Amino acid sequence: MKWQGLLLGLILPLPYQGQFQQIDGIRWVDRISQCYQESGLSPKAVSSCGAKGIAQFMPKTAKQYHLTDPTDVPASIRANSKYMLRLEAQCHQDWDAALCSYNAGFGNYQKAEYLAEQLGGNMTWQQTMPHVIKDAQQPIQYVVLIHKWKSQIQKQLN
Repeated sequence: MKWQGLLLGLILPLPYQGQFQQIDGIRWVDRISQCYQESGLSPKAVSSCGAKGIAQFMPKTAKQYHLTDPTDVPASIRANSKYMLRLEAQCHQDWDAALCSYNAGFGNYQKAEYLAEQLGGNMTWQQTMPHVIKDAQQPIQYVVLIHKWKSQIQKQLN
C-alpha cells in the first residue's frame, strides 16, 4: 500500500496523543510517528515474527525494558522512549540510524556502518545494508515512512 493513501486518514488528535506528549515531551511527534508505523497505534497488534503492542516489542527487548505487558500503552510508550534514547546515543544522535537499529537490529546497523567505512567512507548505511541483511529495503523504507508520518503530523499541527 502506498503511504500517500494512508496519510489521508491521519487526523489529529491521534489515539494516545496525550500520553505520547506527557511521556515524550518535545519528542512526542517522533515517537508517535514511529509507533504509528509499527502498529497503526494498535496496542493489540502482533507481527508475524512475534512483536507485540503499540511499539511492536520483541519479547527479549520487552524484557530488557521491563515491559511485562506490551498491550499496556503507557508502559510501551515509556519503554519505546527509553529504547530509542539508548539507540540514539549509540548512533551518535542520528535519529535515522536509531530507527534503522530499532527495525533491523543495532548489530546489523553497525555492520552496515562498518562496511561503509571499509569501502572508503563515501557510502551510507542505506547503501551497504543490502550486503548485511536479505531484505535491506525493509529498514530503509521504515525510516522513510516514519519521516512521512512525522511530516504529515507536523503539517496538521501548524
